[in-house]
Amino acid sequence: MVRMEGTGARCPACQVPSHSVRGSYVRRPADLSSARHSVHLALRIRRFCCRNLECTRRTFTERPLRLLFSRARRTRRLATAQCTVGMTAGAECGARLLKPLAMPTSPNTLLRLMSRTPLPPRKDSRVLGIDNWALPLQLQFESPPSGSVVTLHGHGLVVASPATPGQDVRDRSHSPSQE
Repeated sequence: MVRMEGTGARCPACQVPSHSVRGSYVRRPADLSSARHSVHLALRIRRFCCRNLECTRRTFTERPLRLLFSRARRTRRLATAQCTVGMTAGAECGARLLKPLAMPTSPNTLLRLMSRTPLPPRKDSRVLGIDNWALPLQLQFESPPSGSVVTLHGHGLVVASPATPGQDVRDRSHSPSQE
């Protein structure tokens, strides 16, 4: 059984500290596996009374934010490990791979974890290329031909909007740091 450190907590609504414990309950979030056995923590979470008479909240619980996301059933480090496997192997394969590692989850949960992950910061690229993979498709549907401008070093899309007739690609994507 794990208990939170400290003697009190702050009300999330009014930020008034409270030391009046009203009760407690046990949360059992999943954690990283150990020797291929799943691990569940037993956290004793205390419920406090708000002493501010003007506050709309009467009671609140302490929040182990460094360990868990709000209302989470898994620790942050388990979510990070599952997300990393999902990003590497994909949702379906990742779910199958995590089962023998004693970190089971569904493909839909992996997709949710991956969608919450922030994208890496975009870097300026010095070398750009034009991807004309859609040119035959555009001619088939009689739309004006245009290519997507992509960075060759960061493997990312720079410009996806079609060029207006007579507009040069260099006008759409040029910045001083690009060659």
